[in-house]
Amino acid sequence: MNTDKTRTYIETQAKTATKEQLLLMLYDGACRFAQLGRESMRQGRIEDTFNYFKRAQRIVTELLCSLDKRIGEEIYANLVNLYKFIYFRLVEASLKKEERYVDEALEVLLHLRQTWKMAIEKRQKESPNGHEDTTGSKAECAISVQG
Repeated sequence: MNTDKTRTYIETQAKTATKEQLLLMLYDGACRFAQLGRESMRQGRIEDTFNYFKRAQRIVTELLCSLDKRIGEEIYANLVNLYKFIYFRLVEASLKKEERYVDEALEVLLHLRQTWKMAIEKRQKESPNGHEDTTGSKAECAISVQG
């Protein structure tokens, strides 16, 4: 599949996705770019390493900026701290070229993704005919998972 068709497919997928699907897509993109950055780092491809980590950082920034305080003060504060931790670990990985920072960021990202996936599945089982908007927000993603 050529790049233009892939980009069009992903853009269509993002535009038609539910909020829950979009959230998982963002996590998938952040994980994918962090893994690609780690692989580029192993191969000594400095520019690719920087670009992949930068993409992952942008997605994490989007996740952070789209948080709604109405989810509860404690949950909000915990997620802010986790997203900041991930972001700064990716920055350190990019600057110091040490895999342990990527691994730490990925561990948290993958755990958060799995947690959200389980929460979404539980919510879908409890409300199979529709999804209530419990946050009341309509966050839009300004950062494409393509970069």
